[in-house]
Amino acid sequence: MSNILSSQNQKPQTNPKEKSFYKLFKRNVPEGWFIRRVEDIYAGFPDILLSTPSGIIQQLELKVVTGAGKVKLSPNQVAYLTKMGALNAPVYCLVRFIDNKTLRESDWRLFHGSKAVSLKLHGLAKTEPDLLIADKNYAKLFDFLSRDF
Repeated sequence: MSNILSSQNQKPQTNPKEKSFYKLFKRNVPEGWFIRRVEDIYAGFPDILLSTPSGIIQQLELKVVTGAGKVKLSPNQVAYLTKMGALNAPVYCLVRFIDNKTLRESDWRLFHGSKAVSLKLHGLAKTEPDLLIADKNYAKLFDFLSRDF
């Protein structure tokens, strides 16, 4: 487990699948919300800062997962999500799952940062999402994110 949480300084890299996911996510952000892509601030910092109309700031790490459901989080991402999650901060990993057979989006899954170690070690199969969106009803996601902490 020490390897998962090591804080080696790694330069953030933009994954083309995650860039595409960001564009899809951004198109579905409701009016009145503020979104800023910030993945290059420093290694481990989530990809997106999102503010609700009432000013609640959310941090989202975006991941695209196919096949067996392995979530590729860097050690810095696991460390940041875990630390902020332990503080009960509104920090999440939003996973877009792509079905290997059809190569189509299957669902979106939202995980609180406190589940980062489980996501890294066990993937989607053994980590329960805080929210599952299987019907492209993205309003459910924004309803969930707009609740008070």
